[in-house]
Amino acid sequence: MDFANARPNIFLLGFMGAGKTTIGKLLAAALGMHFVDLDDMIVDYHGCSINDIFSQHGEDTFRSFETQALDRVAQASNQVVSTGGGIVGRNENWPLMQRGGLTLFLECQWETIVQRLKESTDRPLVNQNSLQELNALYQLRLPLYCQADYVVQVDGLTPPEIVEAIKKLVLKD
Repeated sequence: MDFANARPNIFLLGFMGAGKTTIGKLLAAALGMHFVDLDDMIVDYHGCSINDIFSQHGEDTFRSFETQALDRVAQASNQVVSTGGGIVGRNENWPLMQRGGLTLFLECQWETIVQRLKESTDRPLVNQNSLQELNALYQLRLPLYCQADYVVQVDGLTPPEIVEAIKKLVLKD
């Protein structure tokens, strides 16, 4: 990709706790791009939390809101976009991301995710499911995440090291 001219979006994919928001903010700053968090966009647009959307309207409604937000974001450029962990589960989301830029999967082991989610109270799927159910969801999504343009293994790396690894991948094209 020619980042000097086209400035395509970079869509960060991965399960809850993979570090999409943390890495997204740092990567956007390092590349001189804008940072967008799709969950924050949805909250701002609909005026209620993700937990409230899930509890009042259900996951299907949230996923529709997510696709609508993705469609809006994908029409712009020069953005690092932190997506929701389940965005890969809707077929219509892939063409939106592919047209809008490139996809990058932040891959980490299940044990790493469990450690990161231990204290989480603001994730509806964590609140509603056992670790066994979450692991099944993780296993189900893993092949979908692997369809990304790039895969970056993040276990054992610091956020700045992850950003450097991503920069080497996306700036080489």
